Order: sequence, then structure tokens, then C-alpha cells
Amino acid sequence: MGEDHRSAAEGVRDSDGNAAERRRYEQALQSSEERFRRLAEASYEGVTIIEGDRIVDANPQAASMVGYELSEYIGMPVLNLVAPEGRAAVADLMLVDDTRPWEGFALHKNGSKVLVEARSRLVRSGESVVRVTVFRDIGERRAMEERLRETEKMQVIGRLASSVAHDFNNLLSVILGCAHLLDAELAGQDSARGLVSEIAAAGERASALTRQLLTFSRRHVPDPRVLDVNAVIRGMTQMLSRLLGLEVRVSMQLEGHPSLVQIDPGQLEQVVMNLCTNARDALPEGGEIVIRTEAVASEAAARADGAGPDDPPSGRWVHVVVSDGGIGMDPVTLSRAFEPLFTTKALGRGTGLGLATVQAIVSQNGGKVTIESRVTRGTTAHVWLPAFDVR
Repeated sequence: MGEDHRSAAEGVRDSDGNAAERRRYEQALQSSEERFRRLAEASYEGVTIIEGDRIVDANPQAASMVGYELSEYIGMPVLNLVAPEGRAAVADLMLVDDTRPWEGFALHKNGSKVLVEARSRLVRSGESVVRVTVFRDIGERRAMEERLRETEKMQVIGRLASSVAHDFNNLLSVILGCAHLLDAELAGQDSARGLVSEIAAAGERASALTRQLLTFSRRHVPDPRVLDVNAVIRGMTQMLSRLLGLEVRVSMQLEGHPSLVQIDPGQLEQVVMNLCTNARDALPEGGEIVIRTEAVASEAAARADGAGPDDPPSGRWVHVVVSDGGIGMDPVTLSRAFEPLFTTKALGRGTGLGLATVQAIVSQNGGKVTIESRVTRGTTAHVWLPAFDVR
């Protein structure tokens, strides 16, 4: 009997020991799962667990990345979250255990597309096998890479432009010098002097182009001075008249009192000239270009809604407006207006540097330039330059 009691007691102890071991195991498993959940929830990446073709669990980041609440996200068919053009490829990937990264577009709740990079693998969970997928939004990274490529391209173009402009400028100096000497030698020979004037005018236009190239490549050394914008623009009247031709009228609506800025005078003339020649090209049948100036004390950036896309930052500015009633631009063309080397003009009519040069000059001088335009309704360019404080 004693032995039977001992055997029974030992059996009870063994049973208690196994139960205690199971409890420790379950607690350890629960603790591990809790740690995993906390890590998943703290992750910047989306973590999704898929069983069959549906999402059975996920972290909040996965749901928010595509615009859903977590309660909406869990239970959704996976392919509903993939852009239509990528669904066949994702369906094929879900048939195999392939850990290689997949890149494609997820479908946001609002219908937009989100560029993502995803990795997944099959994991056994109890009696079933689930797919754990980790993905991240790489749209911003790709945009930064594209901006870097564009910057590198512009640097190469800038170096090329600078090299060509310097060599070309040296040749132009000889051409213009000889033209002026020849003009003096041909006193009284009007027909010959007319031809020389044409040579000199062409040289001057070419010289202006080299200044644009140097400004664009940022190799021109500016000589900023305190200027009255209104006086500079008035002084350009004859030059603009010759440049724009007889079919185009220039109307000036300038401030009556000085509007002072600190800028290289050649750069200011270049801005006005480029905007006016662009306006002229938008008036194939001729018409009127209006140049207007005003002093602006902007508080746009301090408003509750902040500065709009066509507002200057807060501060005191001289606002120069050049407008025409010409053919205007469609939204796609307008979005590329400041892009270097982009032009809609016929071959030989434009370099694509005019507005890019304007933007480069205005930016170098702490200002801002925007353009508004509608097809058949004309175009208006707004230039804001920091007002010079005389105090």
C-alpha cells in the first residue's frame, strides 16, 4: 500500500510539473508574441500577415500606408490592395515561397497609387502556413533619386554652357568691334552702313544669348547695385521697341515713386527682356505687352493658411508684372515653363533658356517668379524682388 501511495504521489507531482512547464511555455510564447507585436507596431514599415488570399493581421503602418483603418484593412483580399496592372504578377508570387523583393504600385483607398517595395516569406503558424509580408513606401526615395539625376544633368549642362559661352563671347567681341569700326569707315554710304548695322544687331543678340548661358550656368559674376526698377525699365524703352518689332506695343504702368532693389543692372534688364520676348512670341499677329510695377508689403506667409503658390513670402517686395493677351499655355506646357532647354518654338526660334535664365537670376537675388497662363487667354509673369531698405 505504501508503494502505491508513493507512486500516486509521484504521478501527481509529475502532472503538476508538466502543467507548470506548459504554463511557463505558454507565458513565454505569449510574451514573445507581445514583443513581436510591439516591434511590428513600432516599425516604420508595413507588416502584413496573409492566410490564403486574405489579410489576417497587420500593424497600423501597413493600413495607414494605403489609407485604411486597421479594422478595415484586416480581412481584405490582398489583390484588392494591388494596382490593376500588378495583380497578375502578385497572384503568381503568392503561389511560391520567394523572398526576393517585389516593386510595384499598391492601391490607396482614395484611388491613387503608392510605389512600394515588398518582401515576403512563408511561415508555419500552428497547423497552418501564413505569408508574412513587409513593405515600405519608396515613392519619396525615387523622387529624390530623380531630383539628384536632374541636378547632376543640369551641372553637366551648366559646365558645357559656360565653356561654350566664354569661347563664343571672345569671337563676338571681335565681330562687334570690327562692325563698329567698319560703320565709322562707311560714313555717307547708307546702304552699306545698313548691312553693318544688321551685323552689329545680330552680334548684340548673340551676346545677350551668351549672357543667358553664363547666368544659367552661374558662371557670370554679378555686380549688384541699388537700382530703381522703374528707371531701369523706362531706360529700356528704345531697346524693347527695336527688339519686339513694329507689330507689338509696350504699355508701361510703373510706380510713380522709386522702387529700389539691389541687383546687377544687366541681370535686371535680362529678366525684363526675356519676359518681353516670350510675350512677343505669344503674339504672332502682334498686340500689346503690359509691364507693371508696384511696391508690395506681403504678409502671406504669416496668414493662417500660409503663402499660396503665387504669393511671395512675407516681407517688402518690388513686384514686376509682364502680361500679354496671346496664345497662352496649356497646363502641361505651363508645368515645364522654367525647365532648361524646354521650348515649344520652332527650330531655330528659341533656345529654351529664356525663362530658365529669369528663374536663375531672380533666385540668385533672393526673389521669386511665377507664371499664370490659360490657352487663348494670355500669360502673366510675376517677379518679386526684395525691396532695398534705405534706412
